[in-house]
Amino acid sequence: NIEESKSSDYIKSFRNALQYELDILYSGQLDPNIVSTTIKNQLTLSRYPSNSKSPIDRKMKSIKKDLIYFISDSTAVQSQIYFSIEGPQTTNKLRYQSKAYHKYFSGGMSSIVFQEIREFRSLAYSSWAYYVRPNRNGKKGALIGYVGCQTDKTLEAISVFKDITMNMPEKPERMRQIKSSLIKTINTDRPNFRSYPVTILKWRKMGYNDDPRKKEVNYFETMSFNNIVDFQKKHIANKPMIISIFTDKDRIDMDELSKYGEIITLEKKDVLN
Repeated sequence: NIEESKSSDYIKSFRNALQYELDILYSGQLDPNIVSTTIKNQLTLSRYPSNSKSPIDRKMKSIKKDLIYFISDSTAVQSQIYFSIEGPQTTNKLRYQSKAYHKYFSGGMSSIVFQEIREFRSLAYSSWAYYVRPNRNGKKGALIGYVGCQTDKTLEAISVFKDITMNMPEKPERMRQIKSSLIKTINTDRPNFRSYPVTILKWRKMGYNDDPRKKEVNYFETMSFNNIVDFQKKHIANKPMIISIFTDKDRIDMDELSKYGEIITLEKKDVLN
């Protein structure tokens, strides 16, 4: 509790943080030896630092069936709905595939999510989805989605979002635009000189010894629409989905909602301290 904390608590936490290993990055024209000496003279670092295990990917709890976590608030006039599906263990190929899938399914105003939820049906004031890729291969990714809508449109919004997720509309004519956008994003996302150390450190921690974007561009140039469909059918379609809803239960047909999974009712205090 912040109100009950003392200044000594923050000092203790800071000293504890100094016991962990860290990365010190520098961009400039000074001789590296001068930079190193200055750091050693100015900072007191642990002689035997603890392993930080950074970067850490938060593990999604595996599920075997559709679940609905439901929080009711009688003052809510809108529904906040989140969707999540556990993805496969990431490899380089799946990293590229999932990026293309994300671009097609939810990347921008021409994406399936935006058009099906907002443009064609006007079901929500906000909707998005994102395929989260872990920092390191071997860890699992996840599809995360969101719809914010009026309470009377909750069930229809859930129905449409789940349908387009499990039975993704296929529009191969968009493939040229998708490939062009993915490659242009890589070309325009060149780090400035101050960001080089951070970027290279990130790549090394991911296990790369060379710029991984080279192989990524090659994949996007030669891929087909079937690669996107293949990722969706193998790793998204028919997988258990978790739906988390914050709304007013008196405005929702709970029996109809139960068709989308087992309902687990929570209180606000269960998730908010």
